Amino acid sequence: MRNKQIDFFPSFDFYKFLFFFIPGLKSKATLEIKKITSAHLNVLRVKRMQKLRKDDYGKLIEKDWIKEIKYFHLNTITLDANCFYGSKFPTEEIYHLVNLEIDLFESTQPLTEQDVANLSPVAFEAYCAWVLNENGWQANTTKSSGDQGIDVIATKGKFKAVFQCKKYTSPVGNKAVQEVIAGKTFASADLAFVVSNTQYTRSAVELAHKAGVHLIHYSELLDLQVYIKNL
Repeated sequence: MRNKQIDFFPSFDFYKFLFFFIPGLKSKATLEIKKITSAHLNVLRVKRMQKLRKDDYGKLIEKDWIKEIKYFHLNTITLDANCFYGSKFPTEEIYHLVNLEIDLFESTQPLTEQDVANLSPVAFEAYCAWVLNENGWQANTTKSSGDQGIDVIATKGKFKAVFQCKKYTSPVGNKAVQEVIAGKTFASADLAFVVSNTQYTRSAVELAHKAGVHLIHYSELLDLQVYIKNL
């Protein structure tokens, strides 16, 4: 019977060893990762908006964003011929580096109207939630099913608001207003909004006025205090 081979170093990581003991190697790997990340910052910024969420207690849920970083590591960094050492970096360190690069990018290059115009409808929902979070709300996008006409739900203090987020090339009509009316009732919300990058039809405006729904441009998400004051 063949003797079982004993692994005396089951957790040994050769590249971690190299990064620790060879001066400058970790810096070289870091520069490689930063260079690749910089080429994808517009996409990564939007992905982070979409993947990061908060639970009902305000705790950040990072699971989906960590999964996205792992995908970026395996399918972009690892496959890049110019990123030999960077591809060997632990995912947790890449996660930290990518987040720092996105933070720096956002601080120097905020999203413009053209950037928003290039967002997909799903990414637009995530963008709206992100703007709310940046301005004192606790906001999350909802799942695609069972949301009863809600794309984003947000709370601020004792107030709860629901949002239909519509990125259209033509004016938004009655359907969006009807959906958010249903969502407001379902969520027992205090406020209901339809948010868009475009205008609204006359019939949508009339229905919204009668139902107490607010029709706004996405730029107005920066300050919703006027609507809270009128409650």
